[in-house]
Amino acid sequence: MGIIISLTAFPVIIALILLVTKGDKTRNGVMAFASIAMTAASIAAVVLYFPSGEKFFKFHFGFVNYVVIGIAAVIAIYLIYEGLRHRRYAAPLFAFVQVAALAVFELIQGTGIKVEHNLYVDRFSMILMIFISITGGLICCYGNRYMDRFHQKYPELKDRRNVFFAVIFFGIAAMMGLVIFNNLLWIYLVWEIIIVTSFVLIGYAGTAGALRAAFHYLTWNLFGGLALTAGILILGQVFGTLELNVVMKIGSLYGDMVAIPAIFIVLAGLILAMQIPFSGWLIRGEDFTSPAIAVISCVTSANAGVFLILKLAPVLGTENFAGIMTMMVGGITFLAASLVAVFRPEAAKTVSCSTVASMGLIVACGGIGSAEAVAAGILLLLLHGVSKALMLASAGTAALDHEKYDGRQDLSIRELFTGRPKLSACMLTGTAALFMANFELLIMRYNSLSEFAESGNILLFAALCFGAGAAIFYLAKCMGQLTLTAAEPELDAGETSLTRPVKLLVALTVFLCIVFPLISMFGVMPYLEIAFGGVSAAGNLVDSLMGLIVIVFLVILCGVFYGGRKKYVLPEPTEGVQCEACDIRHAVDTRIFEKKTILIGGILSAISIIISLGFMIGTLVRLLGGAA
Repeated sequence: MGIIISLTAFPVIIALILLVTKGDKTRNGVMAFASIAMTAASIAAVVLYFPSGEKFFKFHFGFVNYVVIGIAAVIAIYLIYEGLRHRRYAAPLFAFVQVAALAVFELIQGTGIKVEHNLYVDRFSMILMIFISITGGLICCYGNRYMDRFHQKYPELKDRRNVFFAVIFFGIAAMMGLVIFNNLLWIYLVWEIIIVTSFVLIGYAGTAGALRAAFHYLTWNLFGGLALTAGILILGQVFGTLELNVVMKIGSLYGDMVAIPAIFIVLAGLILAMQIPFSGWLIRGEDFTSPAIAVISCVTSANAGVFLILKLAPVLGTENFAGIMTMMVGGITFLAASLVAVFRPEAAKTVSCSTVASMGLIVACGGIGSAEAVAAGILLLLLHGVSKALMLASAGTAALDHEKYDGRQDLSIRELFTGRPKLSACMLTGTAALFMANFELLIMRYNSLSEFAESGNILLFAALCFGAGAAIFYLAKCMGQLTLTAAEPELDAGETSLTRPVKLLVALTVFLCIVFPLISMFGVMPYLEIAFGGVSAAGNLVDSLMGLIVIVFLVILCGVFYGGRKKYVLPEPTEGVQCEACDIRHAVDTRIFEKKTILIGGILSAISIIISLGFMIGTLVRLLGGAA
């Protein structure tokens, strides 16, 4: 048990050290050591507990719940202070209400609810432990060099790098806690820590755009915290439990009843996973630092939301309102974000929309509630996290190199990577991995598609089909543009050399693409056999075929880039061709299209949530009427 607890405690210690560390070399050494140590501890935990499939830990101390409430209260006080200081009043109100409600609940009811196992790990948790350690550590090490150059380019911004990296490690500690905690009160605490760390990272630049996006994120997610609080209170008051694994067991017997607290917990997950209409801060935001968005999109915030939804998948499905809401919001988000990514030429906008779209697809897989769909969602979660971290690292480095970049998302992929073939190749590797992940899920994994088709939800199936076409299109478009820039000569002899973390992210992406069939067969499928009581073997065949396709694809890619040394200079398009054919911005007002698409998607998602809540109220009334 000690090694499990250390995975959450150790990053907290590192964060405190980084808070007082000033030098770049010292900071980089501390983060490199922490990354190696966390990875080693995660591997040790896998070796110890992976063969058994799951492991419960009691860890009983009477004062721990009071400490949890106390830390949550301190976080709430900080958020209330920040909200009042910037005249944002909704966030302080949400923060106060949820902490006050949980404090009253713990004082009155909490002592009477026995939590048998506060900690719990299964194969899904153990896979994510390794993923968080490696990916989070590489992003931090990449971010050290990035932030140094960032402050050199923007000397007017206040240098708070010690806070920046300390907050990242607090977020990593919270994410580790999320995957190993079984006590929902503890899950609430790490949930709040993930929110507050992401809030600090988004608003790090301190500009008007960054602060606006940060408070947009904070307000919505504190509203999600209210939903999570409601779910916890219902479980404690009605079902007499605060254990996540017990919720899963009750759900197999009383699906309609458990769907009532589940819909609140899932709603919190949807907001944290940046589903439309809750993702406007990312799609329309600006002044973001690349490491901050990489951590939020690939390690902490977005992954926390989809992790909880995938974890709750056995109590969701097509037969209850919580599962239907999850499917619909995920499918609508996938379609809307994919369409926006097709029409927006800016590199940062494309990457942001692809993140939202991928999260939507994973959410839809969790909402289906079947083993095959959840398997596809877990694999997409892993491949998206690593490939998107590489894409953001490549794009962030190229942006700092670009003399025209001023923090806004207005440079196309061609403009951003022209004259930077090494970074183009890295970006191409990440994009190709994400393309293969979507191709595997949307084209070859026919079991997952059949689950969507057999759900009886025609709107959902249509959204996924059209969204799949748009996703494949914009990823292929990005790969085409990156192939062109990778074939161009360097802008000058002094092109910034690739840092070691970026090279390691490339190697990790390629390695994961090759071994993900093994992860599926020996990690994901055994987990699903326990969670769902069985799983089809067809997925293993698909994963094996995809592994062969990936290997062939990598061989071809290496042959293209390393088969010859000749560089090609691509001619610039003529003015007439550029105006009439090559630049879609002159044919379609993409900004109007983006606003309308997001607005329509937001309305449809809101309608789905409202209808599902209506069904929840109807179910509650029916159950109370039957009890009477």
